[in-house]
Amino acid sequence: MEVFEFQINPRLKKEFLMESFYFAPKNFYEKKLGFLFCVGELKNAPPKKSTFLSQLAIFLRENFYKNFSKKREAAFKDLLVLANDFFDQLLKKGEDFWCFNLNFFICNLKQTEFLFSKTGEFKVSIFRAGKLYDLEKKLKGKTPTLKVFDKIAKGKLKERDTLFVLNKELFRTLEKEKIFSHSLFLNEEILRNKIKEKEESLKNSTGIIFGIYVKKTKVFEPLKKEKFEVKKILKNLSLKTNFFQKIHSLSSNPKILLWLLLLFVLLLGKIILK
Repeated sequence: MEVFEFQINPRLKKEFLMESFYFAPKNFYEKKLGFLFCVGELKNAPPKKSTFLSQLAIFLRENFYKNFSKKREAAFKDLLVLANDFFDQLLKKGEDFWCFNLNFFICNLKQTEFLFSKTGEFKVSIFRAGKLYDLEKKLKGKTPTLKVFDKIAKGKLKERDTLFVLNKELFRTLEKEKIFSHSLFLNEEILRNKIKEKEESLKNSTGIIFGIYVKKTKVFEPLKKEKFEVKKILKNLSLKTNFFQKIHSLSSNPKILLWLLLLFVLLLGKIILK
């Protein structure tokens, strides 16, 4: 299994948080429940809430694996009850900063079978044999409630499948740029190359792209994270950069700075000896 994350222009919008989390079972008892994944975006985040996504993910991780005595699906349902209570408590404290601003995805995966729930504007889909399959349909048709997480969907991944999570606005942009076209499968390397080819077209887009790609081996690799900041990349490639800007960029690297100082000392010594 290959787990990866791309952050597209994470600093394009102020007070916009995005992060993904990958929790592996730590012992024999936790292994019965499998892996837990969380993906989050928070718009208009107050300065004091910069760690909100990580705090929520850790809360979910701790409470999920406490329930190892139950079957996996029952433990996941219990987790959503606790998650909803978590948000209810925030509202009771008058903390509503997350309302209409939060996109959050919770997924449990054991071998190739998955359970997931979500809130907000995330698009969840499977890329299989060159086609995208929308998993929103698995959540539809169930009676909606006022709870943050009120629906659960389940499914199974096949070899060379990729489970994708990203916000709907970013999804529409990637689809328009044919990122999901002309490939039978999309792993981390192929997707990175496609994104790099479309950097200019993505300069006004922001959001997280989270993926789980199924290799032949079912061993999970460490989560790979990468940021694409299109404006920053274009600026660095500009030919208008002057000499002093180049020196400043070199000085940010301690090794290069040390070599420059050593060269200066040697030249100065040579001048003095003359």
